[in-house]
Amino acid sequence: MSQFDLSTVKKVRNGSSNDLESVNAHLADGWVLVSTADGRDESGYPLSVYTLGWTKDEEPKPVNEY
Repeated sequence: MSQFDLSTVKKVRNGSSNDLESVNAHLADGWVLVSTADGRDESGYPLSVYTLGWTKDEEPKPVNEY
């Protein structure tokens, strides 16, 4: 995984294991993976949450474009 300075993160978005296509699209557009968390939902189904960070000066795509 690439190293980056966390203080350079300008925006944060979350993604989940329910929408991996969107998470991968964000990464392809230049978002960086800040953290992951695993757990289970209220029914006991396993899930993962991904926190993504935007470090670039230009504005990222709006959420609804993913």
